[in-house]
Amino acid sequence: MDSCLKLWDNILERFDSLSKRLDSLSKQTNSESEELLKILKLLDPVKYGPSTQEDQSQLILGNIEETGDDADFMTNLCTKMGCDVIPIKVQRIGRKLANRKRLLKVSFPSQFDAYAFKSKYTQMKKQDADIPFIRVRTNRSKEEQLQFKKAIKLAKKLNGEAKKAKVTCSYSVSDNGEIWKYAPNSKGKWRRVNDWVAPEVNNKSSGFK
Repeated sequence: MDSCLKLWDNILERFDSLSKRLDSLSKQTNSESEELLKILKLLDPVKYGPSTQEDQSQLILGNIEETGDDADFMTNLCTKMGCDVIPIKVQRIGRKLANRKRLLKVSFPSQFDAYAFKSKYTQMKKQDADIPFIRVRTNRSKEEQLQFKKAIKLAKKLNGEAKKAKVTCSYSVSDNGEIWKYAPNSKGKWRRVNDWVAPEVNNKSSGFK
């Protein structure tokens, strides 16, 4: 048993090291990036293993004005962030309607490049006020998007029940569709409750706990 626990600890340490390396790198050879992603997919298939090969290299961006120069916008954004990753294709999705900005699907050379851009943007928007505020998420299949919407609905229900019960906590949905619970720690700072297990999204009886 001790040897198994030690092996698991080593795996977790390796995973943490690889995650930090992936976050910090913005440029890498294909062979190196593919090797990293193979290991990460084994350790966390939900986060690093989207449904299709095409989905893996795409991001969905929101809150971007439709001025007809989306490619230039992305190039300028990458330059402003100091990001070496350059998209290979940008495409508006959905029907064009008045007073509504369509989502922008951005394709990168690889999943590694897409993740590097997303990680870089998350970092830079906190440090540089000149970085425009946009929404960035991974691409999802229709089934994944349906589950994501169900998770949002359930999180809203949990928040409502927590408020009604006057319990100081909150629930939110992460980019990969997981519901996370947050609560203030002993110092009053909000932290994720790591040992909390989210209820099943498709379970109609799921409720606050």
